[in-house]
Amino acid sequence: MNHSGLYKLAGRCALGYACVWLASYAAWIYASGFVAATSAPPSPERLLQLAQAPANQLSARLDLFSYFLLVPALVGIFAYLRDRTPGRGMLGGAFAALAIAALLSASVLNATLMGLAQGPVTDLLRNRLEVLYSLSFSFMMPGLYALAALHLFWGLALRAEGGLARTVGNLFFGQIAGFLLASGGFAAGNDLVGNLGILCQVLAGAATYATAGWWLRGLAEQEPEVGPQSAEKPRAARTSA
Repeated sequence: MNHSGLYKLAGRCALGYACVWLASYAAWIYASGFVAATSAPPSPERLLQLAQAPANQLSARLDLFSYFLLVPALVGIFAYLRDRTPGRGMLGGAFAALAIAALLSASVLNATLMGLAQGPVTDLLRNRLEVLYSLSFSFMMPGLYALAALHLFWGLALRAEGGLARTVGNLFFGQIAGFLLASGGFAAGNDLVGNLGILCQVLAGAATYATAGWWLRGLAEQEPEVGPQSAEKPRAARTSA
């Protein structure tokens, strides 16, 4: 099956996702400082302060927009792996769907939190912000574990390939390493190490999708475009026969 058009679109979206993801992280760090995430939940006042920061609101909008780029990029990688290594490709695809559903829910709740924070400050508002933060976190963690499983299966599959595909596979494992570092840091109560792990995961993720973008664009060039005329030729030949 010819996937030239899909690979071309997926490659562009992967490159765009790498840029948007970095921009979203940079805006989040600008507003919250490098030790932005903490092992303990933020106080209501701190949560309100962060939600009202313009840079954090920009980060939340970019985060929501990034899903429109991430999904086509993942579909392009899935289409390639489904033909080459169906088992790992399908397993990774299942975890990709789970990760997108959970992380998108967390992002929507986070954006809702940002919107509510623009209203009049009351005790009821502070309580609502705490509830939304807890709900967002409860969706985020399963999504991150599902994402790590996706990186594991697709990383193993792509490491068996050559060229840029193998590089993408190695970078998937780089994201897993960053996630494990972040998880270990927060579990030990060391917020600095935890945020260092997040930084490593973000940089590895941006490198993953930037490399995947060039790789997918290369795959599109290797497959000839199938136009309407070429599709009609076999039909015309059967009719004349």
